[in-house]
Amino acid sequence: MRTKDKLLMKVPSASELIGKRSRIIGVALLFVFNYVNQFRRSFPPQNSGVLFNKNDKKNKIQTVANVKRWPTTWWEDLDISRPFHCGHHRCFIPSVTDTNIGYLVSRAEAGSLVDMVNETELAFKIQSQYMSKTFFIEGELPRNVSIPTEIRSKVNAQVRNPLRVHQFPGSVGENNTIPNFYDSSSVIVQKMHAADNSSMLVHCADNSFTKAQIPTFISNVMDETELKANLARDRYRMYNMLVEMPQLGTDLQILINNRGEVYFIDF
Repeated sequence: MRTKDKLLMKVPSASELIGKRSRIIGVALLFVFNYVNQFRRSFPPQNSGVLFNKNDKKNKIQTVANVKRWPTTWWEDLDISRPFHCGHHRCFIPSVTDTNIGYLVSRAEAGSLVDMVNETELAFKIQSQYMSKTFFIEGELPRNVSIPTEIRSKVNAQVRNPLRVHQFPGSVGENNTIPNFYDSSSVIVQKMHAADNSSMLVHCADNSFTKAQIPTFISNVMDETELKANLARDRYRMYNMLVEMPQLGTDLQILINNRGEVYFIDF
């Protein structure tokens, strides 16, 4: 049987959800990560973010070096007055001056700068070819910048990783903190559009984490018709993208806002 037929036939159960409203919207949401998981199981792990061979590394770094420099006090625009969400290597920290943007701040690990440049180019590729949505800002490239020790300590105090808490609750500190997440005087930073606060994270490797968010997510839905229409449209676009670029399904994470719009992150 073709992969497309398997995907269309496998309808996930919404029996865990409460009430008719939850059941209807829940089925639509579960369809999304069913697609992701089907592609993830069908293909071996690949480095989906790398679009160029290793010989391009020097040119990539030079391209980043030539972009317009930020103010040396760039960190003054980080909103570190409250906790923010992180992955295993990066955090999105909101802007103090503009609620529509923020900063993707990565640990300064080997190869992370070039990886983020490649991801930026991949983001614009899927936007133009498949009309897929991302939070990347045109013209904004990642940068290797310094961060003062005092600011780094304040940033570390607000680091939170909900997925890590869900999967490994014993690995976090008091109030779910992750001490010394940023352990270097330099970080890789990129300006990004901000996601809606009510967005739900769909993680390709943990369905239980996604399902646990559904009841709260549904309570924030204002227009069910709009959500289902947008979700159906973006699910179709995602399916077409994964058919042609199945390697993206090996480590795919998406955010779905309360209007049903699907955004691709961390690929």
